Amino acid sequence: ARILDSAAASRSLLKRCTKDEIRAHGGADAPSQSELLAPLLEASGKLQCLETMLAGYHADGKRVALVVSGDASSRSLVDVLETFVCLHGWSYERADAVKDGVAHKRALQRFSLARTADECFILLLHTSGDRTPLTAADVVVFLQPSWDPVCHVKSLVDKMSVGLTRPATVVLLASVGAMDDYALRL
Repeated sequence: ARILDSAAASRSLLKRCTKDEIRAHGGADAPSQSELLAPLLEASGKLQCLETMLAGYHADGKRVALVVSGDASSRSLVDVLETFVCLHGWSYERADAVKDGVAHKRALQRFSLARTADECFILLLHTSGDRTPLTAADVVVFLQPSWDPVCHVKSLVDKMSVGLTRPATVVLLASVGAMDDYALRL
């Protein structure tokens, strides 16, 4: 329910302020960054945790892949993440392996180029899709665990580690008291 609340907050936010206005930090009547972030952070404990994590990774110069697994219904979470990353002023690529394979591959190629300016790669990945080598990511954060999160993450890590030649941190972001917390205890 918290993710749905944050998705609604994100849609409301996007109606008030376009991504270009956010990036340009618009004119005098444009909402401040903290005013725009407040509804997103209030609606989601995961985003509160992610904000702290990403700030630390950003300060350390790490490149982060934010991975949402699922189908087209998970796209609203990817929209929330895109808004969240954009509001922080972090550069990013977004890819939807479920919707558009060609655009997905192009975004992946841009992110994988040797040390481009992109700090985040936001990815909606179909759990049974093709391998997605995220060799440029220093950290991979999974945000939507399945019913069997350990097997799910292992499967996705196996898919993404093709071509990886250095260590990378893998994080499964789960909520206490939510379905993902219950699944992790099984």
